[in-house]
Order: sequence, then C-alpha cells, then structure tokens
Amino acid sequence: MEFNSSESEISIEELANLLPKATLNKLVSEIVNLPRYSHLKINIQKTFKTKLSEYGIIFLQLIIGESIDLINKENKKTITHDHILKVLDNLEFNEYLPLLANIIKDKQLLLHKKQEKVMNFKNKNIALSQEELLAQQELLFKQSRNRLNNKE
Repeated sequence: MEFNSSESEISIEELANLLPKATLNKLVSEIVNLPRYSHLKINIQKTFKTKLSEYGIIFLQLIIGESIDLINKENKKTITHDHILKVLDNLEFNEYLPLLANIIKDKQLLLHKKQEKVMNFKNKNIALSQEELLAQQELLFKQSRNRLNNKE
C-alpha cells in the first residue's frame, strides 16, 4: 500500500491531534527518563513531540493499511496481532518481531489467567445457594459499613 495524504479524509495534523498530548508527553518523558538515558539530561522540543505524533500517525496508517490489504487477500474481516506481525515482517522490521511476539505471549498469558480467575469465581458461586449468596452479600455490606464508620 502506498501512502498518499490526498486519500485521507482527515489531515495528518488533525489525526495527530487525536493523540492526547498528555499521553504523548508522558510516554516521551518516561522513555527519556529510563535509567539508560537519565544521566544524559535530555530536553525535548515541542516541535519534536508534534512531529513524533504526526509520524506516529503515518506509521499507524501504514500498518493498518497493509493489514487491511493482507486480510483482504486472505478473505477475512478481522485484523489480528498475527497480521500486524506479518506486516512488520514484510516492511522489514524483523528485529522487533521476537520482542513483540514475547509481549503478545505475555499478554495472552495474563488474559488467560484473568479469565481463569473469573471462571473459578463463577464456578465457586454457582455451587452456592441463593441464601448463601445473600448471606455473603450482607456480610460484605456489613464489612463495608464498618470500614466506612471507622474512617469517620
């Protein structure tokens, strides 16, 4: 996919303004203050942040456009992380793929653990009768009221 700004219904500058400036500033500050850079005492110009936002949008448009082309070739309707990894590989960002694959694996593991925890909670509560659930709820309300009263 070739990027052509005239194809856009909205300008790069307008899209870049959709990125919250506070979020962008926080990201830049956190990266600059990483231990490996903190000793350098780096200052960041406002124009750098503006251009970073604009270039980031262009990069996202490229990745999304290439991903759409890829799913169209596969006759699919949903872009997944696998499509993004394929696009990055096609664009020769190969050196980032192992890191991204590990991040995806970690996120999936966390999601699985969270889903397991929810299912365990649901299964535990299914085994309880309505009366037991009501008793638990009343106990929680009582504990909450006690905590609230102790703070006053």
